[in-house]
Amino acid sequence: MRLLRIPEVFQCTNETTSTGNSTNTVILIVTVLIILGGIVLRARGMTRSLWLDEAWVANSTLEKSFIETLYYPAWLQTSPPGFLILVRWTNRLLGLSNASLRVVPFVSGVAALICMAYLSFRFLSPLAATWGVALFSFAPLSIYYSHTLKQYSLELTCSTVLLAAVWSYLSQPSSGKYCLLLVLVCASLLTAYGISFFLPGLLVLLSPYFRDNEKQLSHESATSRWWVILGTAFVTASVLFLVVIRPNRSDDLKLFWMRPRLHDTYRLLRYGYNRVEVMIQTPFSVQLLTLPLLVRFVLISSALAIFFGIILSLGACRRRRFLVLMCGCPCLVALCLDLLNLYPVADKFILILLPCVILPLGSCCDVINCKIREKFSGETNRHLRAWAKRCTVLVSWLLIAYTCGIGLWDTARSKDEIMEDMDGAVRYLSRESSPTDFVFVHSSCEEALRLYARMYQWQFPSGVKFGDTGWPCCARSRRVGIPDKDAAVRDFVSKFSPNSNGKVWLLATGRTVHWQFIRLDESGVMKSLLVSSGCQELPVQRFTNVRLELFLCNRNSMTSVRSLGVEKK
Repeated sequence: MRLLRIPEVFQCTNETTSTGNSTNTVILIVTVLIILGGIVLRARGMTRSLWLDEAWVANSTLEKSFIETLYYPAWLQTSPPGFLILVRWTNRLLGLSNASLRVVPFVSGVAALICMAYLSFRFLSPLAATWGVALFSFAPLSIYYSHTLKQYSLELTCSTVLLAAVWSYLSQPSSGKYCLLLVLVCASLLTAYGISFFLPGLLVLLSPYFRDNEKQLSHESATSRWWVILGTAFVTASVLFLVVIRPNRSDDLKLFWMRPRLHDTYRLLRYGYNRVEVMIQTPFSVQLLTLPLLVRFVLISSALAIFFGIILSLGACRRRRFLVLMCGCPCLVALCLDLLNLYPVADKFILILLPCVILPLGSCCDVINCKIREKFSGETNRHLRAWAKRCTVLVSWLLIAYTCGIGLWDTARSKDEIMEDMDGAVRYLSRESSPTDFVFVHSSCEEALRLYARMYQWQFPSGVKFGDTGWPCCARSRRVGIPDKDAAVRDFVSKFSPNSNGKVWLLATGRTVHWQFIRLDESGVMKSLLVSSGCQELPVQRFTNVRLELFLCNRNSMTSVRSLGVEKK
């Protein structure tokens, strides 16, 4: 039960360092069940179909050379090289499948959960640590990206592992732990760009100005080597920028990235306020987003000041510095970058900061708990002291139960829906179409079609054509541009195969958000063109968020379609 000891900073007046073997056993069992529940939730959806964003990441990792992986010709590469390398190696080891492509995010999610449990029981009292593990385990974003082929789950792992390594080094400095910390900083920068948020606080924490007076001379010399971390991080970040980030820049990405995103900064605040408003059923609401920018900045700054002011009231100097610099500094850096429109603080981008919020929040709860117990410690009535202690314990268990219940309810309600069932659509298309059919694949489905055709070893016949309009954001060789209905029609007609047997397949995404983004429903335009030319729509199997449509056109209808294309030129 050594893991469940109460840290010295949270040992209240007249309180021992142990809550009892029976209580520790219950806490340990509950924590293990929470971790196992989080692992099961993260394993859901491993075999579901990949959608567009996941498909292009998968295709980039399947390229023949490593250079093509980092500089994917068909798309703008934005994933960190460390993540791409791990997925590439996993595919070669396990073979190509939906599950193997998601092994790296899943393992990353489990590793992050275990590291968070370690950090929670090192910084918080047992009950607060269990609550922190529950918050982390049932966080919807953490669960979702643990079975999604994106780098955000691995970023969360990097942040938790880095925090654990920093605290381990601060607790007992040694050359071995210092070298390990140095390696983790380099590896994290190559795997998660958001780790740069942690570097300012880490450098200040390891600087000579923050040495403990009780440290030995050897420990002081180890801590004073902070400038080595600064130099190593600078060299790693420079090489990363010159080799990977700079070659993958584009004007489209810059416009998409730099557009005003101030509403994203306050998404979590708005979400929390809405939850409280629903609970107390207030008849009116304060619209935070309608306030001027200066007022919003003052409100958030005041909230942060109060939040970390409570942390500064903690007793242990080393723990206080760690929470402020390693948890508070990254949040402050992210907030400033968002206010300057340099880095969007959206949900998936700030997932890396999740442990930086949970640890200080649990610390605040511990401080409040200690203050309440100290308030009643001077009471002469023994029953009143026992009643206060039981109330704090009961509230803690209720908070843990509420967190687990809400997390399980949100997960059950989401049902792990498929974003795009391109897996089933491609298998159906390869089975039902003939080599003489004309198959037009919209650009929104090209990456996924190529992935699953490779997975199921389907050789494209000459009748499969890919569209060149309506691409999503930031493709390397194509620009989104202004939507043009005539250009979409010309592109579709120009791909019309003269040797077609009259069967026309249309494959496009069914996600309305894609058509809203390009501001033109090109799939609907092509369908209207075929119907108006006399083609007959035939019934086909339906797939989630995928438009797979089959038309039977006679010779006159096909001639009408081609002539319409000539008129559009």
